[in-house]
Amino acid sequence: PLEGITNMLYLAGESNDPAEIQTWLEQAQSAVIRLSHITRRTLGFYRESVQPAAYRPAEVMKEVIAFYVTEALSKDVQLQADIRTEQETYGVPGELRQVLSNLISNSLDAMPNGGIIRLAVRQVTDLRDNAKTGVRITVADTGSGIPAHILDHVFEPFFTTKADTGTGLGLWVSKELVEKQDGHLRVRSSILGTLTGTVFSIYIPVKANVEAGGLLQSVLEDAQR
Repeated sequence: PLEGITNMLYLAGESNDPAEIQTWLEQAQSAVIRLSHITRRTLGFYRESVQPAAYRPAEVMKEVIAFYVTEALSKDVQLQADIRTEQETYGVPGELRQVLSNLISNSLDAMPNGGIIRLAVRQVTDLRDNAKTGVRITVADTGSGIPAHILDHVFEPFFTTKADTGTGLGLWVSKELVEKQDGHLRVRSSILGTLTGTVFSIYIPVKANVEAGGLLQSVLEDAQR
């Protein structure tokens, strides 16, 4: 949005047509409003409590989708949601929000020419123990997919294919956050034929044993020791 505002103000300054100037200024004002909305949401993420509590993964997913709508539109990417349950689970909603934000951001990067990101929330049983129920969240994109020799390493710390912008920590931290809620994060991908893309699957049990404070606080406490 800042880049757009800068360009619009430049064009308004270069024009001698009052009607054209008015158009550029109105578009810049709309971009400022959008930027303000993004800033408020970002501050809301930062201020959120790290104490575990009951929450609905479906609500978290809706919030994250709303956050990325503008960026998705600018990249000609459709965000599609399929919510089949409002089941509550127990944990830190901000941590799930961080995981979903990372996955959606990665999917957007994988589709520079547009595509579809499908997000779904369903109540399921744990594949490892049919006696346990939980919530499964999937993030599926129609991007170029991940080659098998890379797929085996995506959850390793500092492994990245984004040489200029990536830190290689996003998926590693995401996996740690999901596992901290007694869940698991898995990935499937295809690079063959016309049905290319990647699917990340998050499973969170309905009753999770979550420590307060989040992964970052745990890391800081370890460093202090």
